[in-house]
Amino acid sequence: MNFKRILGIALICAGAILAIFFWDLKYQWFKGGPLGVLLLIIGVIDLAESFRSADRKKSRGIVGELRDDLGINSRRRDDDRRQ
Repeated sequence: MNFKRILGIALICAGAILAIFFWDLKYQWFKGGPLGVLLLIIGVIDLAESFRSADRKKSRGIVGELRDDLGINSRRRDDDRRQ
């Protein structure tokens, strides 16, 4: 597991604990329930982004795309020639 997934899971757990058990906890400006819900949302977004980026191919960027189009140092063209 990478760091981003562990962080997402930790945020979800901490947010759920705050939202369920400490909703009325109040310490100066801190209130447990709304902060717990916020941590839940951030954790879910972070975890979803982690899984989405793992499924995606590594982006080559604009320069890599231009190299492919022009045939300069293109691995794809070398693979096509071998077949």
